[in-house]
Amino acid sequence: MATLQQIRKAVEKHGGTLTDSSAGRYKVFHADLPPGKCWYANGLHVLTMEWRAGEPEYRKESLEDILERIGYGVGTCGDDECEWCHPVEEAAQ
Repeated sequence: MATLQQIRKAVEKHGGTLTDSSAGRYKVFHADLPPGKCWYANGLHVLTMEWRAGEPEYRKESLEDILERIGYGVGTCGDDECEWCHPVEEAAQ
């Protein structure tokens, strides 16, 4: 079974960070990549996994799924207008 530690190491291997955005019984983790990179699994800069505490089968499924998606690798973001890679500063008011 995949563990959070394995997932964190896999994300960090690609230069990313694993962020815990959990609230109460609802567990949510985001695998964020730095600007310029995107996950091959979905073409985005973030992969998300979630489950509710007390549901071990769903947790197991979520961990294994994201580890598989991380395994697809990382590519370069080719969108010149990507707000993640090229943040637009808001005009001073």
